[in-house]
Amino acid sequence: MLLQFRKLFPPTKWAAEFNAALTVPFFDWLVGPSEVMEVEINGVKQKSGVHIKKCRYLENSGCVGMCVNMCKIPTQDFFTNEFGLPLTMTPNFEDMSCDMVYGQAPPTFEEDPVSKQACYANICEYDSRVFNESNKRFSYFNKVITLSGSMAKPSSSVCHKLQA
Repeated sequence: MLLQFRKLFPPTKWAAEFNAALTVPFFDWLVGPSEVMEVEINGVKQKSGVHIKKCRYLENSGCVGMCVNMCKIPTQDFFTNEFGLPLTMTPNFEDMSCDMVYGQAPPTFEEDPVSKQACYANICEYDSRVFNESNKRFSYFNKVITLSGSMAKPSSSVCHKLQA
């Protein structure tokens, strides 16, 4: 199926605009109300952007790390690497909106501003006071989350759930 998608939708302006147009009516149930917007890619204006007015996933999870690790990065990776149609997603953590730009290659995680995004201090259910330095584990209510060396520690201003 992925091969068929790549043949039907090679990474062209038309394919990017078509995917943006499909996203609005078919993904409202998942992410919330959205609209197609004009963007500029490599100096060319096209209607391959989608503005999600208030992302349901981000609003309901209340977690920067979940947004980035379970939505943004996997979705960008799927479209860019599996479908062959580059996609960049830019969540706005202040108003919980998100911009999707079909046809634009995503930055590396290290170059992406989300890699330095702080947690939602008022709504994130994570409590940094239960970090155990000796075993590099967080107690998250009754769950334990093990950190890899690349994740930020809770004392930093970066969300601990972001990973490189």
